[in-house]
Amino acid sequence: MEFTIQKMQAFPVIGIVRTFDYQLAYEKIPLFWREFMKKFENIFHGQTPLTPAEMALIDNKIGEFGVCINDVGPGQFRYMIAGRYQNKHLPEGFSTYVIPECEWVKFRAVGPLPAALQTLNTAIYKTWLPSNPQFQIALNLNIEWYAQADPKASDYISEVWPPIKRI
Repeated sequence: MEFTIQKMQAFPVIGIVRTFDYQLAYEKIPLFWREFMKKFENIFHGQTPLTPAEMALIDNKIGEFGVCINDVGPGQFRYMIAGRYQNKHLPEGFSTYVIPECEWVKFRAVGPLPAALQTLNTAIYKTWLPSNPQFQIALNLNIEWYAQADPKASDYISEVWPPIKRI
């Protein structure tokens, strides 16, 4: 598996959050994304944003990230469809979160969503991490990065960024 390691400064994100069970995440998170895309389809088709939520979507590029935050309790985590927060208005129904400064290992997936990203994510945690004992997960979160392109395309690019520390 090809990867790069990059230290990143802390940065705030803004988005819409839901809580998911780990066992159902691969099934339920794509449904959350479909609901999000449908809700804002007029914006994704080039219409001018009219509501505070639509303006936040454009201003912050919400949809660039999926952030998994493991702070709920056993068997569950919060998932945020997010973008980099530009410190503008926070519309009703949106939340912010600060991604801490950390070193991140970035893996690239090529192929249509959600299969390409889910396959990569499973390989990272079941194969790559156990076979690289010099690294340990550093934070209780994980970032997914999404290109601004057709997620059904065979050459679509997305990434998974686990936070790491060296042992």
